[in-house]
Amino acid sequence: MMYQNFINYLTDKGYSKRTVEIIHGTMHNAMQQAVPLKKIGSNPCESAVISNKNIKKRKVLSICELKTSLFS
Repeated sequence: MMYQNFINYLTDKGYSKRTVEIIHGTMHNAMQQAVPLKKIGSNPCESAVISNKNIKKRKVLSICELKTSLFS
């Protein structure tokens, strides 16, 4: 649960989904290595969910809007 809170914190701070995925991947691999070494009982990263909260919607510009934004 604490790890999910960390992932949610990163998302709430505005980090992109890809950045959160990279951090999660690094943490998951580190925790996975700690399990056979008996440093931890199980990998807390296994059940974490990364939300799509910060995905930005893109606006498609018309040719007129594009010309206006490029030449104004």
